[in-house]
Amino acid sequence: MLEVTNETRAQWAEETLDTFRAITGVDTDEDAVADLLADLRHYCDANGFDYATLDDRGGMHYTFEVVEERQ
Repeated sequence: MLEVTNETRAQWAEETLDTFRAITGVDTDEDAVADLLADLRHYCDANGFDYATLDDRGGMHYTFEVVEERQ
């Protein structure tokens, strides 16, 4: 089974951002992150998801993963 580390998760995010930049033409890393977050909000609106709730859940996942890896 693949051991998933926070470095692995960061690599997945980078691959996602690479695809996003290729599609949108956004050129800087920070702009790509900001634009993707905005587009995820649009996605949530279009699909009836509460972005703030999901963002909070994502924050909890992040905190758990950081703490878990430090142990």
